Amino acid sequence: MRYGPKLVIKIVKPKTPQFPIDLEEDPIYLEGIEKGIEIGTTKQKFNFVQNLLLNTDFSTDKIASLANVTLAFVEEVKTALDEPKI
Repeated sequence: MRYGPKLVIKIVKPKTPQFPIDLEEDPIYLEGIEKGIEIGTTKQKFNFVQNLLLNTDFSTDKIASLANVTLAFVEEVKTALDEPKI
């Protein structure tokens, strides 16, 4: 009987960084967190304004005041609602 070379399987664990990263002081990490919060807040305001436009008869000025956004933001949401969806 013929035997081939011995098969050796080596499990390699990922190396940990030599210098621990402190996420609370990492400027790139903190910038990403701030950007994520900003995006989430904008989406929340967009949804709130969208619901007010669809479900009330309030004027755009009143909606801007209630949602604490600019009149331009309300007009932007209104335009997005009027665009045909594909």
